[in-house]
Amino acid sequence: MHQGKPVKAWLEDHEEEIAIYHLHSYSPELNPDERLNRSLKSTLSHLPSAKDERSLQKQIIGRPISCPMAALACRIWFA
Repeated sequence: MHQGKPVKAWLEDHEEEIAIYHLHSYSPELNPDERLNRSLKSTLSHLPSAKDERSLQKQIIGRPISCPMAALACRIWFA
């Protein structure tokens, strides 16, 4: 759980509306963002380095994510 005081206070005020699941402080295998980032980095590692932000955007946008069952996986990760 996030350790910031405002977050803790908000969670206490909304404990009836939200379920808290305590995980290890570092659990990238359980974080959908980390899975997506790993897949994207793997895809980009096979391309020439982008020289600027625009070049990077061109490499990323529209490029399929190179992971098995990518579309299904992304739906599950962010469900």
